Amino acid sequence: MEGHGEGLFDHEKLDAYQAALELVTWVEELLRDRQRTIAAKDHLWRASESIVRNIVRANSKHTPADRSQTFDVAYGSALESAACLDVLCAWEALETAHAIRGKALLDRIVAMLIGLRSTKGRQVGEPKDTYTVKTDRNAEVFFAHERLRVYQSALRFVHWSAALIQSGPIGLTRGRDLDRHCTSVVLNIAEGNGKFSLADRKRFLNIALSSGLQAASSLDILRARLAISPEGASQGKEHLVEIVAMIGAMARSLR
Repeated sequence: MEGHGEGLFDHEKLDAYQAALELVTWVEELLRDRQRTIAAKDHLWRASESIVRNIVRANSKHTPADRSQTFDVAYGSALESAACLDVLCAWEALETAHAIRGKALLDRIVAMLIGLRSTKGRQVGEPKDTYTVKTDRNAEVFFAHERLRVYQSALRFVHWSAALIQSGPIGLTRGRDLDRHCTSVVLNIAEGNGKFSLADRKRFLNIALSSGLQAASSLDILRARLAISPEGASQGKEHLVEIVAMIGAMARSLR
């Protein structure tokens, strides 16, 4: 394990902790001047901080099982952070090059978290396990969830929703619930796909499914408020029907 100066606490000596702090700094610099109040921006702030806080919590646990469980939370927050970058790109609020830079840092953090999770001794060490699905054929794919058709479909719906919210009478205030729910679909697919237990995977998929249904109801509410045409609402709901069906099929396959 590499040292990081004279840390006052044991967790400060962990490379994973220092990399997570680097991510927090990067996120702060990335979002500081981006004024759009969209759900993914707040999610990214919270998820990046969650990685740091749960590394500290895990390092203070006394049993390997408790440490492993808490590192899982940090790992899930890392996947959520990566998904937030994709959502910001779908909103055209983030350039692809910046997203790739952030994912590269998250890829390194995830590798270290999985190594920490596998530590069985009384002291936390940092074996340099690797976690990556990058290939020479597609160097921009960092995480397994990015290959899922349902994930890509959910991102396309975010892009469609963003265009709808930003053009016409809806606006960010009226479109807040639609933004929140369609973002939740993406984030929970990503985090659920990375969970180690089938029960946890299914739980996150069920959250994603519920969020998809809530997104459909948001379109109905906007239509009822005359903020969107019946044709526009139907178009979005047709897309959501496909997404919800795929999520449901994934959840059933875990039985």
